[in-house]
Order: sequence, then C-alpha cells, then structure tokens
Amino acid sequence: MELKNRLIQIAKAISLSLGDQCEAVVHDKDRRIAFIANGYISGRQAGQVMEESVFEYFRDMTKANGGTAIRLTSKENGELHKSTTMMFYDENGDYEAMLCFTINLTDMNQARKLMDSIMNVLPFEEGEAPGTDLSISDYTNLVISDIIKNVGKPSTLGSKEIKLRIIRMLEEKGVFQLKDSVPQVCELLGISQATLYNYLREVRTQGGGFLRRACI
Repeated sequence: MELKNRLIQIAKAISLSLGDQCEAVVHDKDRRIAFIANGYISGRQAGQVMEESVFEYFRDMTKANGGTAIRLTSKENGELHKSTTMMFYDENGDYEAMLCFTINLTDMNQARKLMDSIMNVLPFEEGEAPGTDLSISDYTNLVISDIIKNVGKPSTLGSKEIKLRIIRMLEEKGVFQLKDSVPQVCELLGISQATLYNYLREVRTQGGGFLRRACI
C-alpha cells in the first residue's frame, strides 16, 4: 500500500477517535488534498491544492522541528485551533505526502475558563491553602467569612447596600455554584432565602456576576 493510502487510514482513525471537532487532512505528492474529514473547520475541500508559499512554510517548519510542526492559532471569528502537520519523504529525500490534523479547541477553552472561574473561589494566598480534609461546606464558610471580614458583617438591621455588596462578591467568586451555600450565606447574613434570591436577582441583573463572566 502506498504511503498516501496508509496516511488516509490514519487520518480516518484520528477523526473518528477525536470526533467532529477534529479536521484530518492528507495531501498527496502534488500538494492536493486527497482526503479530508470535518473540512468545515477550515473550509477546505478534497481536491484543493496547497499554495506553494504555504507548502514551503510548512516544509521549513517541519524540518526545523524534527518532522512535525504544531501551531496554536486564534481565528478571526474567535475560534481557537491547534494544528499538527507532518511531512513525509521518500528514500531520495523528496516530498511524498503530508498529514495534518486540526482540533477546534474553542469549546474546551470556554470550559477551561469556566473551570478556572469555579476553582478561583478560595481567597487564600499562595502557601495558605487548607488541608484536603476540609469539606465543601468548610470551604464555603471560609470564603464567606473572609469576605464578611473585609466588608464588615451587617447586623440584622444593617443596610441593604452592604448585604448586596457581600452577595455580589460571593457571586463573582462562584460561591452560589457550590452545594448548600445558600442556607450558609443566609445564616451568616441573617436573611431569609427568599430575600437572598431577590438580592441575587438584583445583582445578576446589574451584570458582572459569575455566570456572566464565565460565559465571556
């Protein structure tokens, strides 16, 4: 079996394994696309020929990096792509075929940002994180207590503005995404759950909350 057909088998396996967010492409010795899966990612189609200047760019890049070139590209539409290109040569050192695959990392990047926001809950300085034996409830209490310590705990007759400020800070740290955080906050602030939900609605309407930031 010639090299091109072997690479097509590999490209099919890669695209099937990694799913519809992975584009796999095989170029033949004429720089023509002999096979492509999930071409919607780049907009390319089978039969298209790679421009000479682009071919030379990848040839130089792969030779400089042990035969494989990896790039991370931010597209104009905001998508984030990670591309891997491998060039293959015959026994005489002449170019014979190219295997490329591109993974659309956009959704994963958004998920990473969301996880970063969720994980960025605790207000500890480096080296001050507590042991792993603390429960989520303990962590929530520590975050709430730290914010209240900095802002000042309002009394049951305290101003609504102070309570809103505390709730906004808790929202921005993602505290309300943690299980059982609502009753803990209510107890510490001396308010009912109905009042807390009203305050949360007001904070989120004003913008800047956890869910708004995490989805940007």
